[in-house]
Amino acid sequence: MAQSTQPISPLRQRMIEDMHLRKLAPKTQTCYIRTVKKFADYLGHSPDRATAEDLRQFQLYLTEQGTSRITINATITALRFFFEVTVGDKSIASKLNTVPVPRKLPVVLSREEVSRLLEAAQSLKYKAAFAVAYGAGLRISEVAALKISDIDGERKTLHVEQGKGRKDRYAMLSPVLLDILRRWWREGRDKGLLLDGGCLFPGQDPVNPLNERQLSRAIRAAAAAAEIDKRVSMHLLRHSFATHLLEQKVDIRLIQVLLGHSKLESTSFFTQVATETVQTIAGDPQHLGARTRLTLVLHTWGSAMTHHPHVHGIVTGGGLSTGGERWIGCKPGFFLPVRVLSRLFRRLFLKRLNQAYQADQLRFFGELRAIADADAFSAWIKPLRKIEWVVYAKRPFAGPEAVLAYLSRYTHRVAISNSRLLRFDEQGVTLTWSNRLIPPS
Repeated sequence: MAQSTQPISPLRQRMIEDMHLRKLAPKTQTCYIRTVKKFADYLGHSPDRATAEDLRQFQLYLTEQGTSRITINATITALRFFFEVTVGDKSIASKLNTVPVPRKLPVVLSREEVSRLLEAAQSLKYKAAFAVAYGAGLRISEVAALKISDIDGERKTLHVEQGKGRKDRYAMLSPVLLDILRRWWREGRDKGLLLDGGCLFPGQDPVNPLNERQLSRAIRAAAAAAEIDKRVSMHLLRHSFATHLLEQKVDIRLIQVLLGHSKLESTSFFTQVATETVQTIAGDPQHLGARTRLTLVLHTWGSAMTHHPHVHGIVTGGGLSTGGERWIGCKPGFFLPVRVLSRLFRRLFLKRLNQAYQADQLRFFGELRAIADADAFSAWIKPLRKIEWVVYAKRPFAGPEAVLAYLSRYTHRVAISNSRLLRFDEQGVTLTWSNRLIPPS
């Protein structure tokens, strides 16, 4: 039987190359191509000849068709990439604006519902897959990609290789989850379903893993068999994992690590915004006109053991000129105006925080649930734009030894040293702490 293949247009080929050069994830590339094709079908001609008004009408068309806000925002992101990178014209998509996504608290399963769901799984293989999603907080793609070698029974850990954001991490394995996985391993080996070094959850062909669609169908069938009225998905198990840990008073920062939430950690917000702030002001010829370099260390706790995220940084006392031909030093005893630094840091930080909210990348727990709603979040963030934010610049160091001594205090010291411990027993731990806000008696 003869097969015909439709040739790829030079425009699409260039976009594929642009995405490949930037190492975009395969799913992202597929989504971008699909979006541009849909836009071209709407236009009836090549999308590189579109105007800003065409984009505006297309977004209006999507809205009138009842397209979800999340899909509209994803469409805008794809079209921005196409016009700014592939076409090379930033002006066409410059007026595209993402739409706010209403904040909704995720539905979660109770522990009793999770137990019923696992027992209703159609086979031990699916029961083990569901148990991993819940017991280790894995995404559906991470569950499907697991290999037998990823399980470390001795250390009770699960290696998640190249999860979201192409990052590796380790997830915890409880004794109950480890027992389910061992039972599935024995059954899978006996039936010839599990190959040495192969997939932990194989599909019909043991060489290939279960795909996400198969897992989604299986969990919906199990939910129906367990008579669970909620809309159950693999991701719902992940939400339930986080919520149940929170109910057990597990520290939220530990939950973020277990879930693999690295992009949204305070680390990225503080260090990226601090770096952009210093380099922007230092690069301005009115202030220094040089490219500085920074070393930043994030602190999430204050001396009173309260949650107090802040950044300590060491900045070069000058930098290379724009062309890199010469060194430009700071004025003696002066770096950059702290008020200018403070206001730019405030603007950039709040901008990124708002972008994360609009992209549905923030999660609200405890008392912060009250600001999950769009109007409440907007009201909460508004006064932060008017108050002064603290930026403090110290005098230069005496030399390299002083730099190393300063860094070591923040990179090689634990939050609670042994000298602060007074006693510990079955009831708790007693330690000393200081609060500089309270004047000495």
